[in-house]
Amino acid sequence: MSQKKGIEETKTEIEIEFEDEKDKEKIIKKETILKKEIKIEKEKENEKTTFKKKKIDEKKYETTKRKIKLIDIKKMEDIKITDQKNQKIGTEKEMKKEKKLEMEIEIEDEKKKEQEKEKEKEKDVKKKVNKENVKEEKEKENENEKEEKEKEFELNEEQKKAAPVIIVIGFAGSGKTTLIQRLNSTLHMEKKNCYVINLDSAVQNLPYGANIDIRDTINYKQVMKKYRLGPNGAIITSLNLFSIQFDQVLKYIKKRKDEMKYILIDTPGQIETFLWSASGQIIMESLAAEFPTIVTYVVDTPRITTPTTFMSNMLYTCSILYKTCLPFLVVFNKTDVTDHSFALEWMKDWNELDNALDQDKTYSSTLARSLSLVLEEFYETLKTVGVSSVTGKGMDEFFEKIEECKKEYFSEYLPIIEKWKEEQKQRKLEKQKLDLEKLEQDLKLSQGGKVLNKEKKIKLEFDEKEDKTTQFVSMKEEDPKEIYENKMFQRIVGSNEKGNENENKNKKK
Repeated sequence: MSQKKGIEETKTEIEIEFEDEKDKEKIIKKETILKKEIKIEKEKENEKTTFKKKKIDEKKYETTKRKIKLIDIKKMEDIKITDQKNQKIGTEKEMKKEKKLEMEIEIEDEKKKEQEKEKEKEKDVKKKVNKENVKEEKEKENENEKEEKEKEFELNEEQKKAAPVIIVIGFAGSGKTTLIQRLNSTLHMEKKNCYVINLDSAVQNLPYGANIDIRDTINYKQVMKKYRLGPNGAIITSLNLFSIQFDQVLKYIKKRKDEMKYILIDTPGQIETFLWSASGQIIMESLAAEFPTIVTYVVDTPRITTPTTFMSNMLYTCSILYKTCLPFLVVFNKTDVTDHSFALEWMKDWNELDNALDQDKTYSSTLARSLSLVLEEFYETLKTVGVSSVTGKGMDEFFEKIEECKKEYFSEYLPIIEKWKEEQKQRKLEKQKLDLEKLEQDLKLSQGGKVLNKEKKIKLEFDEKEDKTTQFVSMKEEDPKEIYENKMFQRIVGSNEKGNENENKNKKK
């Protein structure tokens, strides 16, 4: 038992020792493991610290690099700035030199330009002087020609006593009726008789007393209703109806022509109805055949202050002059509102009109500029007067111009009318001769019988001193223009012949 106990105790001791050894080994293992872990951790920490140090060193290196780069960049910029400054200083010096040269060149150019301008001015002055000299020479020549003509052509006593017919034409609102009223009042103030005729059928109230008024014979409103016309058509038809009876008007004027100093004729406000119609032409031609007729074109001065409207009015004056073929006078009315001196300057000097047209850059201005050159010669012979029909300003000048136009009529226009009359007479005689020759041929062929022909048979009445016969003659159709001209000629010449016969009868009595 004791041995067993001892064995067991030894066993236990051995076991305990073995266990202790195992525990030691375990502890040693653990310690080794711990040491290894600690080493690993230390190594890791060392690695981390080294990595951090490396990063820090790299950052420091990068920062130093950046600083060095920045320093280099700043140095380069400083160098560039210095170079630029030097370049600027150099360029400034060059620019100053160039500017000096440019200034010198500009000064020289300005001097040259001034010299050229002075030369051009001298040339312009010379041209103007030459133009003025030429104009003066032309004016002198015209004056000399006029003086020579006046010396050669002097008005007879009958021509001096002849009352001029003043036909007043103008646009609506230009002041035609007020002008006639002013002329009528001034003539009555001077105790000079005048004969006034109104051809405006549409006017309601007249400021003057008319000797012959179209409204007394023709009712404007009834013409509109009867023929179903508008206002302008009614004015034209009333003028046509009045022109048919215009020979009676001429008779009334002839009866009192010795008493009258002037004959005033007022036309409708619509200028086209009188000027471009057949009735207006008949009235003007019939008056021009008997009396010294003068066409006065009334211009509204406040409405022609712009160059384009001025040019349009001047073009209309040109068309009226060539349409009427009579002594012509342009009357600038309403000078109490705006003076007509600007219009006279534009007519005399083209440069002033050109300067006025420079302000307007439209197509109409370019057209007016080109037309002004065309009308430059037209202005030289054009007679103009500035008048105020309200205040009576410029009436003396108006009547002086009328007397000049009267002389112009007798010296230039009357010979043309007489030539025209002679030509018409010759044509008429030639036609009569041809008609007689044809009649003789027809009588020979027919041997006293009737002559049948496809052509029209016109009854020809011709008077001779010995025999008065009426026969039928075969003739071809005449042109309508020739028929109209013959009728006009017969009307004008017939009125002249009747007037001469009446005068001869009165002389015999």
